[in-house]
Parts: sequence; structure tokens; C-alpha cells
Amino acid sequence: MLKKVFRRQAYYIASAAFVILTLVYFIAIINQTYVGLDLTDVNGQWIVASSDPNGEGYKLGIHVGDRILRINNQDTGEYRFVKKWSQAEGASTIESRRMGQPTDNLINISKRPDLLMLLNEIPMFVLGLIFWILGFIAWRKRPFSVQARALFWLNWFMGLAIVLAPASSRDLIFARELEYITLSSVSILLITFVSVFPRHNKNRVNLLGRLTLTFTSVVIFILTVLQSIGIVHFNSPLKKLVLLSLIIGILIMLWNLGMLIKLPNDKPEKNQVNIVLLGMAIGFLPFVSLTAVPVIFNFQPIVNTEVSYLFISAIPATLYYVIVHKYLPDSRRILERLILFLVMGLIINFVISYALFFLRVVKTLNLKVYLATLALSMPCMVCFSLIRIVINKLLQKFVFSEELQGYKKRVLKLNERLTSINEEDRILEEVMRSLAVTDSV
Repeated sequence: MLKKVFRRQAYYIASAAFVILTLVYFIAIINQTYVGLDLTDVNGQWIVASSDPNGEGYKLGIHVGDRILRINNQDTGEYRFVKKWSQAEGASTIESRRMGQPTDNLINISKRPDLLMLLNEIPMFVLGLIFWILGFIAWRKRPFSVQARALFWLNWFMGLAIVLAPASSRDLIFARELEYITLSSVSILLITFVSVFPRHNKNRVNLLGRLTLTFTSVVIFILTVLQSIGIVHFNSPLKKLVLLSLIIGILIMLWNLGMLIKLPNDKPEKNQVNIVLLGMAIGFLPFVSLTAVPVIFNFQPIVNTEVSYLFISAIPATLYYVIVHKYLPDSRRILERLILFLVMGLIINFVISYALFFLRVVKTLNLKVYLATLALSMPCMVCFSLIRIVINKLLQKFVFSEELQGYKKRVLKLNERLTSINEEDRILEEVMRSLAVTDSV
């Protein structure tokens, strides 16, 4: 009995920890500007290896190849974030020298980020909260389901990794360490989830993949701790190892789901797999192909991490839908709803962008502004949808009549037998017959 109580309390404790970490790191990024400079030591001189166009360093004129002489009135090599992660985050002053120029430039960096930067960062926290909320609700509705429990922990770790991303880019305390450890755990949890969804699937690929990624996670944990305390300096290889382990976990998960497509059409698990595979493909493939793979091969990411994370929002929505709902419409309906949602998001984002321009919140309209507002509007639309669902449930419980409640229950019961779009006409006939609708009416 005590074991069950403790196991139940663990979900509440984990949820409280998630909310606290989200609030702490969100407040922290409001008070620290993103510099965006990665440095490398070349014969004792610290040279800019990459300068993120979204960072304050690039905006103030520090580009790839520039030499960084001093940070916050310290020699560059003695600056704590340079010693730990080879980055100039947390800097308030940077003394640099451009190639071929004899004079030095002293650049002052504002402590607080501008509005556009915050517009880029807020959606990450919103998306992370969506992951946790949907995982928590799924567990609350299906507390005895092993699939719901697996979904909670998968969403918890994925949501936390997303929340930590903007804090990690600023080298806030323990943010990068937690991000690497969390991301390495996500790959294991992906395999764990498909091992119990839609049914227990203990094949050799799952077993071997889990053992391999568990070993990799231990290596990442050890290297992250050693890197954090300054014993080793494997920042770039460590980042690539984390992304590689995540890609391996995603590929094994997609392979498992792909093999389950062979299930007969009359099996309800077939449609569940179709929906989850659709959501996973939409969510992960843009991130892997446009962000993770270029980083592993030392290329500039094709799109910003924030943009590729927009697609990841399809993952918690589809997983929650499949685990919680007792009946499922045809997966083609889900695709239609996703397309409609994206079109609505693009239209709303277009309106918001022009509204910000006419209100003079932003000075110009360009792709950067459009992507920033898109990254904010899409998660907000998901939140509004969740709020609408909650309000609808409350109205059904406390306002609507019992007769209407009974009507909805009968319709839901009939929908449980819906396995294909082609059965809609039959369902309509059964609804009419069930409600005693006659020709004389």
C-alpha cells in the first residue's frame, strides 16, 4: 500500500519540480541577454568560431574570425564561461579586434534582452509546459495504464529539455548540464514508450537499443560533470554525442511504429499507430534534418532551434489524444485537423505581425519577425484550445442538463464503434434510431 502511495506521490513531486524549474529559468533569461558567441583557442588567442545572428554579439558587430581580447575586464581565457563551455555568455563588456585592423573595439552589452528576443524565447517555455500538462492530464485520467505512465515521464523529460534550451544557450547555472542529461534520457524513454505502445513489444531492437543508449547516457553524464568542473574540455564532441543519441532513439522509435503498420486494418491498434507515427514524423523530422544533423557535421543549422521546435508541438497532442481517448477517428481526420490548425496559425500570425508593425512594436517586417511571432502564436493557439476544452468540460458538468449529458454519452458510445470514415452514414442512422427519431417528426 505504501509503495503505491509513494509511486503516486512521485508524479506530483515531479510536476512541482517541473513548474519550479520553469519559473526559475524563465525569470533568469529575462535578466540576461543572449550573446551567442562560440570561441576557440588558436595558439593562445581566442577566436570567434561562430556568431549567432540572433545573438547580441553579432548585432553589435562581432563576427566569425574576430579576436576576443577581454571579457568583463578579464583575459578571455580566464573568463569562467570561456573556461567551462568556450562561450562569452553573461558578458557585459567585450573587447575585440577585427582581422586586419590594429585598433580594438570595446562593446557594451545590455543586461536585459530586447522584446524581439523575448518573443523568440517565450514559446519554448510555453511548449515545454504543454508537454508537461498533457502528460500529467493523461496520467490523471489513466493512472493505472502503463502507457499513460510512460507518456508522463516521456513528456516530462522532453518538456524539461525544451524549457532548458534557452537557459542553456545563456549558460545559466546548471542549465546546460541538465539539458544534456535530460536529452540523453529522452532517447531511452522514446524506446520505452514504443515498448508498451500499443502493446508490449519486447523485440531485440528495443532491448539492444535501450542497453546501448543507457550506456551512452552514463558516458554523457560523466563527461558533462567533468566538463562542468573543468577537468575535461569536450564541449563540441559532447554536444554532438547528445544529439546523436537522441537521433538513434528517434530512429528506433520510428522503426518500431513503422513495423506495426503491418497490423490488420480491423485491429484498433492499427489506427493508433498511424496517428502516433504521423505526430512523431511531423514533430521530429524537421528538428533532426534541419537542426541536429547540421550541428553534428559542423554546418550551420538550416533553421533556428525555436522554429524546428514548433513542429515538435505535434508530438504531445497526438500522444495525449491516443492514450486518453477510448475511441479514435480515422487517422486521416487527424491529418485534416492538423492542416486546418496550421493554416489558421499562419493566418493569425500574418495578422499579428502586421499589428505589431503598425503599433510600432517592431520597426520592420521581415522573415525574422514573422518566425518570431509564429513561434509565439502557435503554442498560444494550443493553450487556448486546452483552455476551451477545460471550460467546455466544466460547463458540461455544472451547467448542461442531464438530458443533454445523456445524449452526448449515447453519441460517444456509438462513436466507439467507428473504425473508418466510410461508416459515418451508418453511425448517423444508429444515432437517429437510438434517439427514437421517427419519420413523422
